[in-house]
Amino acid sequence: MSDLATQFLTLAASDTEGYRDRRAYYAHAAVRCGSSVEGIAGLYGVPVEDVKAMLREDDSGENPNDQT
Repeated sequence: MSDLATQFLTLAASDTEGYRDRRAYYAHAAVRCGSSVEGIAGLYGVPVEDVKAMLREDDSGENPNDQT
C-alpha cells in the first residue's frame, strides 16, 4: 500500500463526523492508488464486504442505507 493511500485511510479510519461518506471517498481514492480492498478493510477494521459496498455506493452515487 502506498504511503499516500495509507495516509488517506488513516484519516478516514479516525473520522468520527460524516465518516460514512468520507470513508467511501478515501477508500475509492486508495484503490486508485493501488491499495487492495483487503488492506482498506484492515485499516478500517471492517469486513471486506463493507468496503466493497462503500466502493459500489460511491460509484453509483446512491446510498443503499438511506431510509428517506
